[in-house]
Amino acid sequence: MKTAEVLKNMVLGLVMAGITVAAACSSSCQITPEGITVLTADYTLPEYESYRLLDAHTLELRFTAPVRLSDVHVAPVTDAEAFERCAVFQQTGQEDVPVTVLQVDSSLVRGSQYVLYAVATDRKGNSVHFSTVIQGFNETPAHVVLSELRTTYSNPKSEFAELYVLQGGNLAGMVLELVYGSKSFRYVFPDVEVAAGEYVVVHLRKLSDTCIDELGESVTACSHKDASAGRDLWRDDTAKAIGGTGAVLLWDRAYGDMVDALLFAESTKENWNSSAVAEAAQRAAAAGIWPAGPGIDAAAVADGMTVTRTLSRQGVESITDYPAPVWGDEWIVVATGQGSPGSANSAIAYE
Repeated sequence: MKTAEVLKNMVLGLVMAGITVAAACSSSCQITPEGITVLTADYTLPEYESYRLLDAHTLELRFTAPVRLSDVHVAPVTDAEAFERCAVFQQTGQEDVPVTVLQVDSSLVRGSQYVLYAVATDRKGNSVHFSTVIQGFNETPAHVVLSELRTTYSNPKSEFAELYVLQGGNLAGMVLELVYGSKSFRYVFPDVEVAAGEYVVVHLRKLSDTCIDELGESVTACSHKDASAGRDLWRDDTAKAIGGTGAVLLWDRAYGDMVDALLFAESTKENWNSSAVAEAAQRAAAAGIWPAGPGIDAAAVADGMTVTRTLSRQGVESITDYPAPVWGDEWIVVATGQGSPGSANSAIAYE
């Protein structure tokens, strides 16, 4: 079966959901008319781990062992016929380092998604066929920070995470990671230009057909009852993605650098309620974003939140460093009716 047919039949439906798939083979076995004969058990298959975009043509691919690539295909997820063409590529890597730099002829355009398919072979001849989704490269990423959070849902008002724009640019490919209980949800920002001083509200569930993304210059295009005064974007899902205790992480791009974080908890909690939240807290502390440490005692206190009482960051407009370290006491739950999606945060605390 041709590579294109394999991808169209097995991969394309999966990669639209951002899933990495792989199939493996090894030189340590051979297929005979009598069946599979194992020549030696002393081998370990290489595994694909992650990618990092260096520019619009160059990817840094990480594996569990040094590999060489072959049969490389790169195509938009919406163009299955493009898999017929093998990519023109160059690769570099060190013999003892499990990272390969892959340069492809096709441009990975901002705001688009691509499928990378290839065969990775280690020094022993063991190989893995893998496929993964690649986000296009954003040449002018905006500088944005977390500004406000609502964790309560009451139709027509949904939970939201608000961002404040410190420096204008484009949001394409940035990732908002929500860690709630044992689950982690990721929202990938669309191709949208934002200006310094703008507020962007990511509504965490889509409630009706009127929940449209404001991707152009207008920030009044959305007619939903919960539309904010700022720019509205909607997570295309109806499932709950956040609660009264958890973590929000902001990344500059897929598998990129963490640029902001919020760890929050109800004061009755003595420990993080899952290993997933604890691991997110560890990552935020290790990145230097949450310098007070990963313990729940360093989290922002999230008591008393409702649809009109949000967790709001104080002094967000005066942040000059980027990424900027943040402490829990910079965040307060504001008084009833003081939630302000899409506009400047209130300084009136809930008591």
